[in-house]
Amino acid sequence: MKETLMIYDENGYFNEFRARVLSCRPAERGGYEVILSQTAFFPEQGGQVGDQGFLDGVRVRDTQIEDGLVIHYCEKPLAEGSVVHGAYDRDRRFDLMQNHTGEHILSGIICHSHSCNNVGFRLSEENCTVDYDCFLDEEDLRKAELQANQAIWADKQVIVDYPNDRELARLDYRCKKELTGRIRIVTIPGIDVCACCAPHVSRTGEVGMLKIISCEKHKSGVRLYIASGQRAYRLMREIMEITDSLVHALSLPKEKLPQRIADMNAEIYRLTGQLSAVKISLMKQQLQAAEGPLALFFVEDGLEKDVREVINEHLSHHEESLCAGFTGNDASGYRCVMASRNTDMKQLAEQLRQRLAFQGGGSRQMIQGSVRNSRQEIETVLNEMISQNGL
Repeated sequence: MKETLMIYDENGYFNEFRARVLSCRPAERGGYEVILSQTAFFPEQGGQVGDQGFLDGVRVRDTQIEDGLVIHYCEKPLAEGSVVHGAYDRDRRFDLMQNHTGEHILSGIICHSHSCNNVGFRLSEENCTVDYDCFLDEEDLRKAELQANQAIWADKQVIVDYPNDRELARLDYRCKKELTGRIRIVTIPGIDVCACCAPHVSRTGEVGMLKIISCEKHKSGVRLYIASGQRAYRLMREIMEITDSLVHALSLPKEKLPQRIADMNAEIYRLTGQLSAVKISLMKQQLQAAEGPLALFFVEDGLEKDVREVINEHLSHHEESLCAGFTGNDASGYRCVMASRNTDMKQLAEQLRQRLAFQGGGSRQMIQGSVRNSRQEIETVLNEMISQNGL
């Protein structure tokens, strides 16, 4: 079977077309695999998801490519030999074009400015991520984002062509892997020259705007999450709505929000520390009243680190006891920490699994986990186990 004639190669805006159905067979993942004589549907490749749309009213859920054949995954079968009308989802495609061209603009700027490589790219309906083999700080990102938007506002032409071997040999272009055959080059004059198989907008102005959402360490470099076009607009709308709600809730102009939020966080931190100190005091009061080898305390809520701190302090003065702390209530269950200097806590954990709904583990000195029993059941079982173990 001849390779599919790929209409999208020459014109990323050519939405409607007619083609002959060359084959139609059931797909392993459900539905049907349809191969056409030609298609405007872009298949998943180069890091970008495949197009969706319709063939004669039959929904195309995905588009893939294998050995030069574009496979349309349809919900219903189409008659082999028939001529069908095709149309991909235009809005979805334009969103992907905006974001792919936006990525080229940003990558051209970053790779040139930092002498690095774009080593990864993924564009789906939800996210656009790009990886570089270098590290970028906040100032680097601010500069790159501004330059990318300046290139968008300059409304530069986006040129797609297939240089011959001689032209290609003289061309300095970005490429993430070794390529063979005809190589499709996407050029944004003065910004980027890159090998790419995907549809792009015809001018940078159609990208609208670009926003770097976040940056994280990835392998030997960084991964950026970016949004262009309609996505960037929606993101900025969401940010403005959140900002407006904070301005209304705090009765402050937006320029004063960062300092007020910082002050509130500092106050929360201070009050949390005070509350933690009160809870620690309550834990210690319960332990002071404990008699015998079992030292036990319960609190409605508490930090696990505080529970461990109280237990370790108690055992430093009462090595002969088994100390256990529980946070929670009968309705939702308890988180627990138990420790002893002279009891094998791993063996005790096995007994707890048999006698209580205990889940967890730890070392010979300390175990932690959760219990779904009531406080009365916990106290009864622990006292019985202490007696049976001769502590």
